[in-house]
Amino acid sequence: MRILKNNDHIKNDILKASQKEILNDYAHHGHEFFEMEFIIEGEGVYEIDGREYRIAPNTLFFMNPTNVHAIRAARASIINIMFTHDPKGDAADIGTLLLSQPPCFILDDQTNDFLRVVFSEIVRVYKRNAKYAMTLLRCAVYRLAGEYGVQGGMSHTSSYVRRAIMFVHENFALDIGLSVTASHVGLTDSYFSELFHRELGVTFKSYLDDIRFSYAKKLLKYTALSVKEIYFRSGFCDYANFARRFKERYGMTPTAYRAAENEF
Repeated sequence: MRILKNNDHIKNDILKASQKEILNDYAHHGHEFFEMEFIIEGEGVYEIDGREYRIAPNTLFFMNPTNVHAIRAARASIINIMFTHDPKGDAADIGTLLLSQPPCFILDDQTNDFLRVVFSEIVRVYKRNAKYAMTLLRCAVYRLAGEYGVQGGMSHTSSYVRRAIMFVHENFALDIGLSVTASHVGLTDSYFSELFHRELGVTFKSYLDDIRFSYAKKLLKYTALSVKEIYFRSGFCDYANFARRFKERYGMTPTAYRAAENEF
């Protein structure tokens, strides 16, 4: 399974946007960045983490780096927007507003028309003014928040925790932990740990483990990567520890889980 890299696709380190045609199937893949795909017209099937969605006008898809997705039987015109975590900018608010939601929005006509204008303007300006483009993207997401209640479970969280959530979703495959994340958001380890637990109701370690194990399960199901490659790509440093904890969590070894999933 291909993992699309930030450096290959987002040259300004903030955002890239394009209007393009989808005329082929795309096998299961992931990416290091966040992505939105706005359907102008066309049809097909969009699969995200094993669930199928219909490609149709008035539809918007949102993916984060923990998702595995594929496109089948598609002939569609879309606007694609890729963006990264910018701890000093708008991306933390944008990403956390969307992370807790289903990855597909069926838009009413007014919201669809608004987003098409805004996204088209992002395509036009992002190369020469990426910060302005990111501000436009934030306006689009807040329109979604107003129309569809996108704020979900993130409305009560502080900016520190929102930035931490974005950082973890974009970097879970790397050697990060509480200390690295606390430093990234500008807090001491102890205060960040207490704040994260108070606002989200789980420890930072549990939150990071859930993301990593969930991603490992997706790779076991959708790819032919070896188990050792999968534990590495999911952010684990020790294979024996990963295999033991996987069995404790899911009641079977990673190899047995893959075999069971592939029976269906």
